[in-house]
Amino acid sequence: MNCKSLVFVVVATVVSTFSVNATERTLTDTKGRTIDVLLLAKTDAGISVMRTDGLELDISYDLLSISDRDFISQWEPPKPELPESPVDAVVIISTTGSTGTGFFAHDAGKTYLYTNQHVISDIFNVKVTDSRGDPVELAELEISNSQDVARFRVRSRPAFLITDSAESNEKVTVLGNSEGAGVITSGPGQIKGIGPFEIEVDADFVPGNSGGPVINSENSVIGIATYISPGDERPDWVTKDTRYSKARRFTIRPSRVEDWRNISREEYAKQIGELESAINLFNQIYWTYLMLDEGKGYVSNIPENWHRDVLQILRNHNSRQKRPDATRTSYYVDGYYTGSTTKSHAETKEASRRANLRALMRVIEDEFGDLYNLKNRQLDIGYLLENKYESAEVLEGWLTSLKGQINNEIAFSKSSF
Repeated sequence: MNCKSLVFVVVATVVSTFSVNATERTLTDTKGRTIDVLLLAKTDAGISVMRTDGLELDISYDLLSISDRDFISQWEPPKPELPESPVDAVVIISTTGSTGTGFFAHDAGKTYLYTNQHVISDIFNVKVTDSRGDPVELAELEISNSQDVARFRVRSRPAFLITDSAESNEKVTVLGNSEGAGVITSGPGQIKGIGPFEIEVDADFVPGNSGGPVINSENSVIGIATYISPGDERPDWVTKDTRYSKARRFTIRPSRVEDWRNISREEYAKQIGELESAINLFNQIYWTYLMLDEGKGYVSNIPENWHRDVLQILRNHNSRQKRPDATRTSYYVDGYYTGSTTKSHAETKEASRRANLRALMRVIEDEFGDLYNLKNRQLDIGYLLENKYESAEVLEGWLTSLKGQINNEIAFSKSSF
């Protein structure tokens, strides 16, 4: 490529090879420097181009010469390539301990692999395989700050179009790696509910389908299979014999996601790890609380790698449980039984239980004091803060509730003796 030392201020990614549908052009900046590229797509802010070495650039219009801006204003971007079969645009995603689904889709002249954030939470072990069994190379990661959605830049290839159109009772199909079986299944259904950011469908999807596309009759994506709301185990007279007593399936509308943000895998893994560690510690504390509250007569196992103070509380609990509830002393005179007395240890054991509850509260204060400000201190990914699953906001609610239960239990048990 013959070019002068043209330096545009751009965002660049090596993601693809030349497309035969792209337009060749030599661009000139406002200082007269030039570069040979293929024009790929344009937006309100600028144009996407590709150099001959496969490097894709996003260039702002205000960096270009007037003649280039005039040309681009009249230029029609190439039509995106669509898959011959919908299955060709669906992928299988696997990590160390889970599997899910993803799909290729075009957006603003670029090609992305879309999926759910919860599918790629083990970010450094994500492996993606297309329908032919070939590995897929992933470039930059983008996440939504409000929705359980992520996408990676990938090389230009046949991919779905995303549509915002959705109508009640419209026929749809869910594609995905159902139950992690390693095959792409197809499940028909209908749209049962439409919201600003989600669509409810009755097409069957199960674990493994997460991140998969929900497509309409024109093979355009209307949703991303995301979560299932369980039905009522004992429906009341209002919901009995209606679909509301059964499991309901919800998809996120990718056309409505506007808060995409670039984030490095390292930073994403760090923030995921912060939250997972906090939730893991909460689970240890909650299990210990249940043993102290409901574990009368039971001895707890002592897990490995738990918080040392939590383990000590469990050891104290076990020691208390092994002590008898009462001791009986018999008296003899000249070898003859004369009577006996029984001493109850219930009050002593209850005092020990209260001491363990107070110790557990200290662990919460010591280890989770900062976690009440978790979303202001450690995390800046909105999905991790406020999503419907195990988020920082959910964790804060759990902690508040547990502290209330412990305080009530301490007060109640003390007043009983």
